[in-house]
Amino acid sequence: MLRRKLTKKLHYGKYVYKVCIRNALASSFRREMNRAKGDEKFPLVTTVFERLEKARITGESLTYGYWSKNVSEVEFNYAKDLYKLLNTHDDYKIRIERGVYMWLYSNTKSLIDKIVNLDENVVTDIWDVSEEDKVFLLANQNCVIVNSPPEYEYKIYLKSHGDPAKIISWCKNNMDKIRIGEQCLDNMSVGWVDGNYFFVRDEKVLMLVRMMIGDSITRIERQVYQDDLDKYTYESKQ
Repeated sequence: MLRRKLTKKLHYGKYVYKVCIRNALASSFRREMNRAKGDEKFPLVTTVFERLEKARITGESLTYGYWSKNVSEVEFNYAKDLYKLLNTHDDYKIRIERGVYMWLYSNTKSLIDKIVNLDENVVTDIWDVSEEDKVFLLANQNCVIVNSPPEYEYKIYLKSHGDPAKIISWCKNNMDKIRIGEQCLDNMSVGWVDGNYFFVRDEKVLMLVRMMIGDSITRIERQVYQDDLDKYTYESKQ
């Protein structure tokens, strides 16, 4: 069943649309395995298709990958249609998960619609966005749209740089200004800093955080209430 969701922050800090496709040949589309040759975007895919076509002609089983996964005729035909479609577009990013799931990110709605229309049965998830939210997010790359007025305005993501003990000490001494989970504090105490985050109350606290542990911050997201979007007409400088 196709799961539909709404984009509330940019995917990879750039894209508003996101779609997930399940196909046995998904991993052949990995960008790092498809070094472009001239105008050919997916040389590996072309090679895989040629091998499978020969197998089909000779009556052999269609398989792909290290574990020789079976490829159905439906999957093979869909992969060929998808290949043709992606060769006519450039505004997208591909990520492969578990070998058979392709996550495709784009700002081109027509591309997402065409992918779904190829065969909705192979699309597992899709992230859409309203025109108002799209305009806002593309102009404010480090903002997240939330459904209620946020008690804590900023979300701080951490990285493994600097002194974790310093971060922990600052956080524990300023619990009235931030919201942080016990798991995050535990992770930091053993050096698992990357990807952990906490929230800070407002811009004044944010300035203090930057002064104290700025070298341990990897990203800052501003939480913006849905009904206040019209107040943010500038590009975020956070």
